[in-house]
Amino acid sequence: MYIISAVSMDYDLKLVNGNILTDDGFIDSAGIKNGLFSSMKPHGPSKKTMDLNGKYVIPGFIDAHTHMLTLGLQQNKLNFENVNDISTIINMVYQRSLSDEKIITGYNWDESLWHGEYITKKDLDIVKKPVILYRRDLHTAALNSKALETLNIDSNNGIINEELMRKIEYITEPDENEIISALKKSIGISKSYGVTTFRDMVDLKTYNAYKNISSCVTIYKSIYSNFYFNGFGSNMGDLGIKIFMDGSIGSGTAAHINSKNLKMDTNSLIGMANSYWNKNLPLAVHAIGEVAIDTVLKAFSKSPGKIRNSVEHFELMNDDTINNVNDSTVISSQPNYLQWNNDNGMYENALGKEWLSKNNSFRHILDAGKHLAFGSDCMPFNPFYGINFAINSKYSNQRINIFEAIKAYTHGSAYLLGKEKYMGKIENNYRADFIILDDNFFKNLNDISMYKPVETFINGISVFKR
Repeated sequence: MYIISAVSMDYDLKLVNGNILTDDGFIDSAGIKNGLFSSMKPHGPSKKTMDLNGKYVIPGFIDAHTHMLTLGLQQNKLNFENVNDISTIINMVYQRSLSDEKIITGYNWDESLWHGEYITKKDLDIVKKPVILYRRDLHTAALNSKALETLNIDSNNGIINEELMRKIEYITEPDENEIISALKKSIGISKSYGVTTFRDMVDLKTYNAYKNISSCVTIYKSIYSNFYFNGFGSNMGDLGIKIFMDGSIGSGTAAHINSKNLKMDTNSLIGMANSYWNKNLPLAVHAIGEVAIDTVLKAFSKSPGKIRNSVEHFELMNDDTINNVNDSTVISSQPNYLQWNNDNGMYENALGKEWLSKNNSFRHILDAGKHLAFGSDCMPFNPFYGINFAINSKYSNQRINIFEAIKAYTHGSAYLLGKEKYMGKIENNYRADFIILDDNFFKNLNDISMYKPVETFINGISVFKR
């Protein structure tokens, strides 16, 4: 509850009787002035005083890797998240085809949920309109015969991946108004999950659409290299160039064991990187397989020390890989990927049992003193979902504690953004971006995958309340 004061104020908002997480542990009160934390032991009057009644307060999440356009578009398209059989998907597609939509689009199918094969052209040819269904990782799609014909793609089973995926844009690319609408929806979702800052991976149309959006959520943008334009980097929020070095484990296109799926060698990457480093632009390089990661780290060893580059995903590594991560490299990982790390799950089937304890080695990364930032990759967009896997993994090489996980999703991501001196902590002169959790949160952490915060604050102002 709030108590309103009528006298001259030392604070705009005072939090009292809570459990507020700082680097030094929990404190019971904090004062906020002009959008910043201004005291960890506030005395004096405040415009508002909030009695937390024992609730917990942690910094607002900073999601280091998102795809907000896709997240927003999914709200109006077919969404197969958690659908565990192909027949249900086919029925959903058929029912949707009865609408006036010219192209049927769906997201998030995941064959690991039914321990079976990919959806194929044969499954989808029940519909005569073009059907395009994106696998959860967005590196693979299933198309029916009409979609293949429309796009002039030859595929015996309707499955396409990697570079061929770009062809889909010719018939599915949303217009400016659709992009703006989708991004606004995603920003609303962001606040509801306690994400107060995010870094989005964008194409040029999405980059330009953000210019027409006013948001209290802080937004940083890394642009895909094929959409780079002169002048990128001069605007607030411009942050780096997204480059792909391989695909994904689920699509069978990660550069794992050999260089078959490697998109370029070390020298080629260094040549590309120098053209951006010379403009003081960092790289955000997608690398999942250990071959891709080792190649990226060799290139990053040539980076100017003042530039913070990131390896996006960093899932598989050799025994000596961590030794090649330099101080200006940030590991940008997604703990929710551990959803596929169960026995007889997708990772075991794709990689072999020996890799179950070796992927996403967060414990090893932190113990080696490396910079770790967490993000969701919108699979799904929920920090608690990923944190749950990181703190409850049965493998010691992956498992970290709740405070380490929160730090990776807050101050660790702030470091990636170069904003670690004023974002991602509850500390004097840091931005008052924080979320309130109920008073039972830290008492039972066995399954917090579906948890949602009680309230979200940005710059000391409540922007979402459940």
